[in-house]
Amino acid sequence: MMDELFDGALFSAIASGGLERPGATSAYAMALFNGALYVGTGSPVARTAAQAPRIMRYDFADETWTTAFEAPLVPASARTNAPDVQLSALGGGALATLTRQAGAGGLVPREVGYASLTVFQGPSDPAPALYAGTMSRDGALILRSTDGTTFEPVCAPGMGDGSVFALRSLTAFGGRLFAAPAGTVTDDALDREVPPAARLYVSADPAAMVWEEAAPAGFGDAANLAVSALCCAHGKLYAGTFNAARGFQLWASDGAGEAPFTWDRIVTDGGAAYNQNLTVTAMAEFAGALYVGSGVPDNGSDRVRNVGPASAELMRVDAGGAWELIAGRPRFSPQGLKVPTSLMGPGFDDFFNASVAALGVHDGALYVGTHQWEAFQAIENGADAIVGGAQVWRTEDGEAFDLVLEDGNGNPADVAVRALLSTPAGLAVGTQNQSRILRLLGRTRDDTKLPGGFSVLVGL
Repeated sequence: MMDELFDGALFSAIASGGLERPGATSAYAMALFNGALYVGTGSPVARTAAQAPRIMRYDFADETWTTAFEAPLVPASARTNAPDVQLSALGGGALATLTRQAGAGGLVPREVGYASLTVFQGPSDPAPALYAGTMSRDGALILRSTDGTTFEPVCAPGMGDGSVFALRSLTAFGGRLFAAPAGTVTDDALDREVPPAARLYVSADPAAMVWEEAAPAGFGDAANLAVSALCCAHGKLYAGTFNAARGFQLWASDGAGEAPFTWDRIVTDGGAAYNQNLTVTAMAEFAGALYVGSGVPDNGSDRVRNVGPASAELMRVDAGGAWELIAGRPRFSPQGLKVPTSLMGPGFDDFFNASVAALGVHDGALYVGTHQWEAFQAIENGADAIVGGAQVWRTEDGEAFDLVLEDGNGNPADVAVRALLSTPAGLAVGTQNQSRILRLLGRTRDDTKLPGGFSVLVGL
């Protein structure tokens, strides 16, 4: 068993400390392009040139990092200082300062992060191009690069709605590129999760800046507040939603005909866990099935919408639409009794695993990365030692899971695994680091025990 081998040394860091920018909290997304690893980085509170998010390029041959793209500086606006409602709900005034920093000379980075990366070739692309979905207080963009260095927008800010904070879940399916908005930003507030409307966009030729709506808003259900994840499996495109009233829904379409496409509802009411399964957080196809990770983002509670606390779950969906619970709370559902096939409860038997933050397939195994918030609880409890940190679990059969990374690989401030990608060097793991938030909550400037900045790990 893999857990018999686990000694905390299965992964080595190829990047740490945010690649010399400790304020770069997250490695949000990864993609292989032209033989190199590209990593989309950033922080929701990036305000200065020194904090500008970047798309980084890693060369496997000489093991070096270079900056492929850095967010350009633009004039600051009222939105620059709009408070993040999630951060404010988490720590009140102690965290409000994170969203109230003026940019030097009145200039701030255009983006605060790059939430999604994928490779796609449309009719106007001479070769496969790298597409990036941004996070921006001035309205999210999709950027396109044919050379991995020059990135140009291929849509209007927010797809025509400048209050859309992020465009994520870039997914190629059926010769088209799909993108989902996330978050709303105004002069008064930033909500990173819920967009102005739960829309899904599609383009057969994104380089020509032609986008359409791929489905009715919220798939016709006003309780669906966002399309939170996309994945291809069984020759279909699956879309998971964020639903604070009843729990997530899962929809599927074969993409036939013209947009908007016909969609079928596969799972409702968070798989009978209701809003304790607030949203679909990650999906992956593995061994002929779709694996769906869920939970409550951040620290297991959505304080803005009064949901939680709750822990992560994982389910499996077959080609016919039947689903089974892999890890989670046993319960009755309209499809009968659901007992976790792994015999593991919510959070993979760890209450502090709030959500499945990433899923990836590598070398015949499925990997599950978590968002784990025990470090926050340790600070609240006044503990002498800060514990916790993200975990990665591995399974070869979808039933038996082994722990292959825990405790943030030695840094409890690495609270989440945001990206998992199979690469020629091994499985790449991109983390999210919340050192600064933890230090503010703990009222300390000592970062020796909680190093800042994202990490990129490679192993197995």
